[in-house]
Amino acid sequence: MLDIAVLDKAANQLNQVMPWVSGISSPEQYQEVIATMEVLIEDYDAHQAVIDLMFPVIERYEDAEQVSEFNQAIDKLEPGIAMLELSSISIN
Repeated sequence: MLDIAVLDKAANQLNQVMPWVSGISSPEQYQEVIATMEVLIEDYDAHQAVIDLMFPVIERYEDAEQVSEFNQAIDKLEPGIAMLELSSISIN
């Protein structure tokens, strides 16, 4: 069994250094993470572990933003048109 005290300590340290690790909380934080990623990928091999942590967090934020933007656009449409828009989307 893994040492829970060690895991808790590591998680707390990680959250202090990388507050975005459990999810990006604002557009400003997103921009900061993207800027950091751009620097890190210049030497991918040296920073692979951090990049591997950052990538899925960025991806989740971007996916959530796209869904939010889509929902806002649909909300602005008349109900009948919104229904037609939604029915034309294919789900993979």
